[in-house]
Amino acid sequence: MARPGHLTNGGFDDSPVKPAPSPGEFRVKRPLLVDPRRADSPPCGAVMPRLLLLLVFALFTSAFVTIIVIANRGGGERLWGFLASIPCGDKLGHLGLVGTLSFLLNLVLDRRRASASGDGMMLGSLVLLLFMTLEEASQAFLPHRSFDLIDGLANVIGVFCGEGLVRMLPPRRLRSALGH
Repeated sequence: MARPGHLTNGGFDDSPVKPAPSPGEFRVKRPLLVDPRRADSPPCGAVMPRLLLLLVFALFTSAFVTIIVIANRGGGERLWGFLASIPCGDKLGHLGLVGTLSFLLNLVLDRRRASASGDGMMLGSLVLLLFMTLEEASQAFLPHRSFDLIDGLANVIGVFCGEGLVRMLPPRRLRSALGH
């Protein structure tokens, strides 16, 4: 057994030496995603919320891309034609979907700013804004879609609403909950 602060097979060991468990004693091991030798390694419970956030982001992004592909192929009216019966339903759909994606992306990117100075727009919002602008403009060239400036405006508002919600979350509590 190595003393704290000495090299072991796994590298630098600064964890305190613990005696072997007595018979019948059960010790919970840290998950593999956490390096117990690093001081900045999150506690065991903080790894799961980060993984959950990544999973939710991946699932939502997959659903979002699927919606775009279905609409580009002309299947949108069958699946979400009911939005036409809701006043501004299509615009609210744009705002809600893009706003949610902006919120999740900015959390996944840990509120990283687009500028080197750390001021201004969050990186996730900028990336999403560029993507949604290109996606909306591409609709002018697709047979089953039509370019709509108001849809683009709803996308922009959604991006900023998502970023606004992220900015409203307390940074310290969010970082500890996500394992940062």
